[in-house]
Amino acid sequence: MRSTLPGKMPKTNVNSEPIGNDPMNAKVEDATARGGNSKCSACQVDEVSVHRRLENEQALNAILRTVVEPVPLREILGKCLDILLATSWLSILPRGGIFLVGDDPGVLELVAERNLSKPLLTLCARVPFGHCLCGRAAEARRIMHTSCVDQRHDNRFAAMAAHGHYNVPILADGKTCGVMVLYLPEGYGRNDTEVEFLESVADILSLVVRLKRYQEHLEDMVKARTEELLHARQRAEIANQTKTEFLANVSHELRTPLNAIIGFSDMMTNDALCAKGVVDHKEYAQAINGSGHHLKTIIDDILDVSQIELDQLVLDDDVVIADHAVDFVLQLVARKAAELKLRIVRDFAGDAVLLRCDGIRLRQILLNVIDNALKYTEAGGEIRVAIDRDLPGGIVISVADTGVGIDPECVRHVTEPFFRADGVASRAHSGTGLGLALAKSLMDAHDGDLEIDSAVGVGTVVRLRFPPARTVPGDSLEARAAQGGRGA
Repeated sequence: MRSTLPGKMPKTNVNSEPIGNDPMNAKVEDATARGGNSKCSACQVDEVSVHRRLENEQALNAILRTVVEPVPLREILGKCLDILLATSWLSILPRGGIFLVGDDPGVLELVAERNLSKPLLTLCARVPFGHCLCGRAAEARRIMHTSCVDQRHDNRFAAMAAHGHYNVPILADGKTCGVMVLYLPEGYGRNDTEVEFLESVADILSLVVRLKRYQEHLEDMVKARTEELLHARQRAEIANQTKTEFLANVSHELRTPLNAIIGFSDMMTNDALCAKGVVDHKEYAQAINGSGHHLKTIIDDILDVSQIELDQLVLDDDVVIADHAVDFVLQLVARKAAELKLRIVRDFAGDAVLLRCDGIRLRQILLNVIDNALKYTEAGGEIRVAIDRDLPGGIVISVADTGVGIDPECVRHVTEPFFRADGVASRAHSGTGLGLALAKSLMDAHDGDLEIDSAVGVGTVVRLRFPPARTVPGDSLEARAAQGGRGA
């Protein structure tokens, strides 16, 4: 910070420019002309000096106090400019401006002004370093004074009024962070007392700018952190609600097969029923076996989700014939589709499509997607499974149904673990809400994508997109080996 003493009388002029009409100098000269020994004149000089020093301190303190006001920096600088223009002993005109260096380190931006003409507001909105007087002051890091509109006024217009200038750089750590521009009457020379005071003002403005910018930076950080915490809280609430729904769904899904297992096994171990020949051991054993497999499927899904979340899923890549994988899954769901009175259309033919993927995981993806389509398609509806080649060389397997569709607000959530579009209260459709989430995660593991297009009352299309890197050319050796061994 520059060393300043507000109100200090200068000893010598720092350059060859004429000194302005300092009121205190005038009083000293007047007293000397009348004899110089008058005690009354000396008292008047002291009184002027004290008044000036007091006014300086009041102005500087008022500027410094603005930093604690809860208003934007631009407004604070405007108030600082008002305080400066109201300082009575300065010979400045009642207009001026304050520039700050913004995002562009070599350009001044006008952030506060008082009584500047409209042409100047346009011409001086942004001033590069080295351009016009304020830009030169910024570049040289020292006060630029002029007593008239000289050749250094690069920004001028035809009707510009005659005037002089103080252009005072605002410095921080030796670098220009802004410039204060004050207007003088034409012909007014540089006054060292005014210059010294203006340097003090610039030093305090530098402190105000740095403190306010740091304060605004902290406020932005606090705001961003508050928003992060708010979003984290919302995510936690959603996760908690999802967990509640998941537990409700899983408990329902587990209870049904467990009740069957317990019920049938109780009957098989009931001696009285067995003696009467009521128990059909084979039928009951089949029911228990089916319920056990259902339980295993649920538990496997939960374990798969855990593996994926812990990034512990390992793919066993091989060359797989996509057509055979789809046919395998369609055979698994054929009986269920018939019971639900749904028609399944196999929409692919021609050359076999080969993928480099984990065959078991591919069948799991297809089963989850097709089973979901069966679940939400009403009797008489249709499910169409197609395999197409995708540009530039990828493969798309699509499953389209004529079911109830998905609400647009739910589409982006249906691939989240445990999410159910029909909500926990609905028991019309069984399931844990893991099917599409698992399918999406397994597609991600294959560097692919799962896309969903849906319209309520129209149906849903799920597309499984495999990238070109997962496509195996039909004439390759590994393709021939896969086709020879069926590769499904």
